[in-house]
Amino acid sequence: MNIARIDITGTINQRTVRELSPIIDYVTRKRRIKGAVLFIDSGGGDATSSQILYSKIKKLNSSKPTYASIQSVGASGAYWIASAARRIYALDTSLVGSIGVISIVPNVRELMKKIGVDVRIMKVGKYKDMLSPFSQSNKEMDAKYERIMDHMFSIFRDEVMASRKLTREQIDLIATGEIFSSTDAKGNGLIDEIGDFENAMDALGKELKLKPNPRTFAPPRPLIRRLIGNYFVEEFLYKLEEDFFRIF
Repeated sequence: MNIARIDITGTINQRTVRELSPIIDYVTRKRRIKGAVLFIDSGGGDATSSQILYSKIKKLNSSKPTYASIQSVGASGAYWIASAARRIYALDTSLVGSIGVISIVPNVRELMKKIGVDVRIMKVGKYKDMLSPFSQSNKEMDAKYERIMDHMFSIFRDEVMASRKLTREQIDLIATGEIFSSTDAKGNGLIDEIGDFENAMDALGKELKLKPNPRTFAPPRPLIRRLIGNYFVEEFLYKLEEDFFRIF
């Protein structure tokens, strides 16, 4: 073993951070591991989790050469993480980018009225119910929340700009939430090469002047998912678990 393969797939959230953090820390401190390739297939996730993993990969890359290989998609928070790598590879058919921030908050206030449900909101603090699905939104609340999103976006944009060595003019043209093909992503500086995981691994081996002998590090699946083994049931359970932890 001389190169680590770190799998970053699916929705990026606090669970992803809990699972990947010890892996990244281990690869960072293990002397026998000389470099790492990130195997990325994700449309992103929450901003905080993405930033935490970006920072960890950046630290790893500062001590050991780290490349990223984007599979079907490396977008939003997943691209943020990939940008911490020294070089980024993507397949011909990969989708890359989506540098932006989005928040979707359903409001069911009118629906509750129609079905005869009166929701009482007791609060201390003028804006405590700002994101409640039962509260009445207004321009003042929207403006305050938009400023929060602008702040999050500026962190995302500026860190990608610095990592990819882009100018302000370049990042402003591509940090629009737009997703790009690999060809366009290479043209605008979001990736370095069009190629597969093996290409990335071979290139890292040449930089390190050794024959790649990789070991895969991926979060273990919970026992119930390993026993069931069915992809669709597994996805359903994963979503159910996510919703449960969001509620509580």
